Amino acid sequence: ETFLEFHPPMPRRQIRALNAVSMPPGFKAFLEFQERFYPGIILPARGGFLASFFDWREPYLSFWDETYGQSTNKHILGCFCYGGRIAKKLCKLPNKDIVAYILKVLDRMYEGKASRYLINAHVQNWYSEPYIRGAYSSSFMSDQHIRTIRKSLGEGQVFFAGEHCASHNETYTSKAEGGNGYAHGAALSGRRAAKELLESLQRSRRLTETSPES
Repeated sequence: ETFLEFHPPMPRRQIRALNAVSMPPGFKAFLEFQERFYPGIILPARGGFLASFFDWREPYLSFWDETYGQSTNKHILGCFCYGGRIAKKLCKLPNKDIVAYILKVLDRMYEGKASRYLINAHVQNWYSEPYIRGAYSSSFMSDQHIRTIRKSLGEGQVFFAGEHCASHNETYTSKAEGGNGYAHGAALSGRRAAKELLESLQRSRRLTETSPES
């Protein structure tokens, strides 16, 4: 399904590279309760992140205390769902049905306390956003693949940035922590694209100043 078109069209190699980027479905939800009945963090019971990533039958579903370390009387539990065929099915549901599924999971764990104490819930479903359509892009791409994806178009007219455009060694520090597929990688790729844009403008200005007509 095509959401964006370029005129003139992008190079085929770049289109193939973009289409090869994996971006599984996912969402975050925040549930407010009358009482706290859960620990600070609850990780998946069936193998964790890697198991859910490679076994698409299971979603990566984790929970955390959103108010940890904060001065508040509220009890808010965060939930993150990522990957798996079940996750895709959930992302296609209305928000109220997503909340119902989360409550069902928590009720099994805590003897029905989730449904009993629920005050309010909010779901951020990235899969339903028309220009997002997924949670996080894959970080398993080679640097060559990333360079192909983010290659500028025209004579410095269109530049690309985002978590999928970040090199694995683009970091805030000198340490090679990796940024591809993460929010800080998206921010750093934006800085790189802005630098490339400025350099392109400077080259264009120098050419204009040295041209015979000027």
